[in-house]
Amino acid sequence: MIYTPTYRLEPETVHAVLTQRTTIPHDWVVGRDNPYNTGDYHRDDLDNHLYAFQKGRRMCLDGGYDYLWTVESDMIPPPYALERLHATDADIALGTWCTRRTETPVLNVMRHIDSITGVGGSLTYFPEQLEVSCGKVIECAGAGLGCTLIKRRVLEAIEFRPHDSRYFHCDLSFSEDCIKHGFIVKADMALLCGHKRADRQIIWPTSNGGSYLVLGQESPYHMPIRPGCSTWF
Repeated sequence: MIYTPTYRLEPETVHAVLTQRTTIPHDWVVGRDNPYNTGDYHRDDLDNHLYAFQKGRRMCLDGGYDYLWTVESDMIPPPYALERLHATDADIALGTWCTRRTETPVLNVMRHIDSITGVGGSLTYFPEQLEVSCGKVIECAGAGLGCTLIKRRVLEAIEFRPHDSRYFHCDLSFSEDCIKHGFIVKADMALLCGHKRADRQIIWPTSNGGSYLVLGQESPYHMPIRPGCSTWF
């Protein structure tokens, strides 16, 4: 099951999902409800984010799906994303993208330290490790749910929960819990995803771990839409 929670659903995201080159049967569910609106933007953002992924997890489990592929509504995965993530056979498999909320974009892929320390910071801050990882499928510690394939057995064992700090989103606590449970998390460092900002700029990671910005509606992977995906709005 593909699940996209949304504040705003970007046209590039819709096109990217509908043009996946895959033989894997799938349904696409777009979550449109954001029930928290107290006026505290940060708190509402955290609570709506958590609510959305808790809902997606329940729908995946109740629907009998083997996988949950989360594609956030400002993410632009390439047309081979689902096939490549599935081919890793990891418990949790991530694409590679850049954050859009920091002044300087950093990669979502966090280095794996151990099962106790858990998430160890973005590979952006560890250039030697990043250099040998680019273009490869590597074991990591998450984090992020922008373009992430999760096996059913992970969802059966772990619920999405608030991060202990109440500052970070539930994707970080999910990554921490996955590491503590001993699940294998991998990132495909050749699966480069665009990340669209509110100012309409799209941040694309580069093959050497850097980033660049582009304007406009088109993905470099622009392809005609193919039928075969059931979509629930």
